[in-house]
Amino acid sequence: MENAAVRWMTKVRKAAFTLVLAQDKAWFDNPTNNPARLVDVLIKDADDAKRLISICLGMFVVVTAMLIVGLVWAMLLGWQLTLVGIALVPIFAGAMTLQTQLTSKFQLRNKRAREEVSKVSYEVS
Repeated sequence: MENAAVRWMTKVRKAAFTLVLAQDKAWFDNPTNNPARLVDVLIKDADDAKRLISICLGMFVVVTAMLIVGLVWAMLLGWQLTLVGIALVPIFAGAMTLQTQLTSKFQLRNKRAREEVSKVSYEVS
């Protein structure tokens, strides 16, 4: 998942960089398109998206595989166990929801802290 996320991030960065280079000078004169902001968007936001793909998609694959294997196993051993497996689905969903909320909260806090450090570093130099 990490390799797929890195390949996707590299592809998105290349496409974004190509689009930035295709802009005329007036676009770069706009204060919202200053170099610090462009670097922030191209590098740091792409890293955040990479983490999202590598972590969340990985978790989704693991949970889906666990559920499928559990349900098949339960069907092979008896339908009673299938009911137990189906009863665990809301618990898995709740745990994943809670984990996603906590992860996004801490990632947002981390992103804001990195932006602040980046801004101070850019202003100092």
